[in-house]
Amino acid sequence: MVVMSIRAQNLPVIEEKIKYMGRKGRAPRPAMLQISGKMVLAVDQRFQSQGRRGGGSWRKLSEDWLFAKLARGLDPRILFATGELHRSLVRINHPNNKLRITGTSIEYGSTLPYANTQMFGDPARNIPARPYIRFTAADRREWANILLRYVTSHWSKGTRAK
Repeated sequence: MVVMSIRAQNLPVIEEKIKYMGRKGRAPRPAMLQISGKMVLAVDQRFQSQGRRGGGSWRKLSEDWLFAKLARGLDPRILFATGELHRSLVRINHPNNKLRITGTSIEYGSTLPYANTQMFGDPARNIPARPYIRFTAADRREWANILLRYVTSHWSKGTRAK
């Protein structure tokens, strides 16, 4: 008869590491801060590419509006007339920036009165939706990996059981 015996070792160390990961998973604020920076960068890229980041483009400006912008000395790019909407999204200290990070969530946007109209459009006023906050599947995978690395970062380090 052949008998094989297996003995688990270091169970207190493994248990402590799992508890530590659980604590980090309940309060991932450092990872959320990193993700919020990636969100701001993605929105800036979306503005700079005129909606092309992630595929597609924003609907072009009408000729009338383009000429009116130029006549007023405004920026001819889409959603950049005064630059205020863009600044409110990419400058964290801007008075109309809304970036709220809790332990487990991120709220991000602009509190400018016309921000929702530009994002979602207004058919009654013939303003097309130009979604400036839109993230790709690759963005979401990157953020999931940031959270995973944060939670598991001490697994291979020498955490001691108490």
